[in-house]
Amino acid sequence: MTTEPYPGGMIAAAIRACTESKPGTAQLDGAHPYLQVLGPIRVRNPSMLAPERSQYSCTEMLAWIHTHPGLGPGPMRQAMQCAEATRRSNLSKLRIWMGKTDDGKPYILESLSGQFWLDSHVTSDWEQFCVLISGGVETAPTSALEAALGLIAGEIFADRIIHTYDWANEWVQDMQETVLATVREFVTRCLAQQDYQGARKACAVGLTAVPGCPELLALRMVVEHQSGNHEQATLHMVHATRWAQEQGVGLAPCLVMAIQQINEQSVFLEDGLQGRVERARLSRLREVGGEGVRGS
Repeated sequence: MTTEPYPGGMIAAAIRACTESKPGTAQLDGAHPYLQVLGPIRVRNPSMLAPERSQYSCTEMLAWIHTHPGLGPGPMRQAMQCAEATRRSNLSKLRIWMGKTDDGKPYILESLSGQFWLDSHVTSDWEQFCVLISGGVETAPTSALEAALGLIAGEIFADRIIHTYDWANEWVQDMQETVLATVREFVTRCLAQQDYQGARKACAVGLTAVPGCPELLALRMVVEHQSGNHEQATLHMVHATRWAQEQGVGLAPCLVMAIQQINEQSVFLEDGLQGRVERARLSRLREVGGEGVRGS
């Protein structure tokens, strides 16, 4: 019986939980409750109405059980930062809120020794994200990467209140890094196919999930530059530089590198364009037999 979190961090725990079944088969089934964390924190499809005064606390408790299967009341109380009476009360409300499956099995499971699990029908958008990229973003089909990014509904843990979900900091960081890696891989494939619109959308989705991420901002600049939209690329560079100046901080190294590379390529392209224009002019003169060509 599991008494400790799965080793390897929150991502490993989520991937292990959602790949015990056949990869790619998990769905956010509308017939059962599921947890949304890739956006505002919400419980979708609960069986009963939410508890009026403790919905937020119950949602946090559900998220904790989801990521810490097999742990008991002590670690739960410590994570929730509440008294034992409050923990018991909120757990009771959560059980009522979640309800039971059609065959009468509760969605919140508890062993005789007081350890907690969720019924296998209860999942989350994050678990589905992990299923779609199981095996790594480099080997996942492009359609799976696109479907994973399609699960993002806003900033990760968008409405987290200060001093709550402190136990989830590692989880949030893992989600942010995984979303970044997924966007990076998807954009790379789009650029290889010259699908600039797809690359733009992926950058926008990534920045929705992780606002202000320097690497995504740099990636957005590169996308616009490679698409030939140099004006928009320049605008992104100006906004990034202006924001850093207003905040009194330096630009992130990845932004500095992107701006330098874009500027260097722009100079190279400009020189190359002038050369191509001159060669085209001379070629046209030759076609019409212009004497000025031989005399020039």
